[in-house]
Amino acid sequence: VYRSAEEIGQMFSDILGMNTEETVALGMFDRSMRLIDVVPCARGSVNTASFALRTLVETAVAHKAASVAVAHNHPSGSPIPSTADVALTVDLCRAFHAVKISFIDHFVVTSSEWSPITRQKHEAYSDMTDSFYEKQ
Repeated sequence: VYRSAEEIGQMFSDILGMNTEETVALGMFDRSMRLIDVVPCARGSVNTASFALRTLVETAVAHKAASVAVAHNHPSGSPIPSTADVALTVDLCRAFHAVKISFIDHFVVTSSEWSPITRQKHEAYSDMTDSFYEKQ
């Protein structure tokens, strides 16, 4: 059971952080926040990975996910989201809300760090409470 952004961010960092090309993954959770699956959805180059939002939504629906988190790595080693990363977060939130799936966050990860985009930019795109983001 995942109880914090810290646990989810670390999970994604462990899975994606060492990749040498940008990789996007979808983490799917049930209503109790138990991990259903983590699915890699796209691989790209050193600084970009292309995918269709529809693919992520269809994957989450097929897995009967109650909530999702999306992550991608920055091979450059910086967990700071780009302007495009922030814009993508808004689109992700809207897409999952359209099918009634809770959106946890979009994480940018490296081999040693992670950053939830909605909290770094102080926007309320996540469906999680403030306590979910407090350090454990």
